[in-house]
Amino acid sequence: MSKFKLKREFRFSYAELNVIVNSKTNFAMRDLTEFAEYGYTTEKIQAIVNANQELAAIPTDREMEGVRMLLVEQKDVLVSQLAEQLRKFLLSIAVSNSRHTAFFKQFKPQALSQVKSEKLISEANRIVAMAEKYKAIFEPDGVTDAKINALQELRTQLAEVIVNIDVADSERVIFTDQRVTMANKLYASLATLCLIGKGIWVDRGRAKYQDYVLERSKLSSTVEDPPDNTSPTPEQVNESSS
Repeated sequence: MSKFKLKREFRFSYAELNVIVNSKTNFAMRDLTEFAEYGYTTEKIQAIVNANQELAAIPTDREMEGVRMLLVEQKDVLVSQLAEQLRKFLLSIAVSNSRHTAFFKQFKPQALSQVKSEKLISEANRIVAMAEKYKAIFEPDGVTDAKINALQELRTQLAEVIVNIDVADSERVIFTDQRVTMANKLYASLATLCLIGKGIWVDRGRAKYQDYVLERSKLSSTVEDPPDNTSPTPEQVNESSS
């Protein structure tokens, strides 16, 4: 497995990025007439807003960890229930068959409390298969279709939860990488927007200039801010947007 890990190109949190993007795009909409000279339309600014909303919709790492924890809790409950049902199952068989009979030896009962969940499923599969094979012999002692079906249902539920845990682990990695990639792209768009905003207002209005001041991340080299007294040209904007 690759050890390569994507890194954020900004220092603030995803929640802070969301708030900052909403704020700066509102300012840009206010100054749409001035931004039009640099190729910005309502649609282009709205695209940044939409990207921000899409980023916010991705489950956070904490949310994904919560999903996994719930699944693990479900697994633990099902493991306990399945182990208990297997014990009862074997007890029913032992009622009329000592541990030394050929029939009971085929079930090879184990210390179920020490069996891991995946092994427990395999054990349940084996015992169910044997119970169905000798159902006619053990049915008078309580090994009924209902008990066999209940055991199969628990086994199936446990197998599904184990698969869901694996899926949750995979999705957590996928969503983490997706979040970083989308956030870096969004930050680049935000930095370009603020670069233009500051350039527009540097000599025309200090208050509006401050509206576009964005704390620079030391990790980011996506967009270089020009000197505060230099207004970006459309060519510079196109280069930083490409």
